[in-house]
Amino acid sequence: MATPLADTLFWIAALAILVAQAVILRSTKRGMDVAGPVRSPVLEWIFAVGPALGLIVLLYFTRLAMHPANLHGSGVVPTTLGPRA
Repeated sequence: MATPLADTLFWIAALAILVAQAVILRSTKRGMDVAGPVRSPVLEWIFAVGPALGLIVLLYFTRLAMHPANLHGSGVVPTTLGPRA
């Protein structure tokens, strides 16, 4: 189980990644508008969007690792084998 500090740091990092990826995509679009058709625009977008998708997957699995009980709970409480001491 993650601590509140770990949760806060995770969401701060996720927000920073979101802002950085938005700036990268904006820069890619502006660079393509200024430079003209030097390269394939599809290839440019693949190299811009690919890392963003990879980071989304990485953040998803990081969140799963931080909160395994919340995301994979079976909802069944195990029974005890005898009286507790």
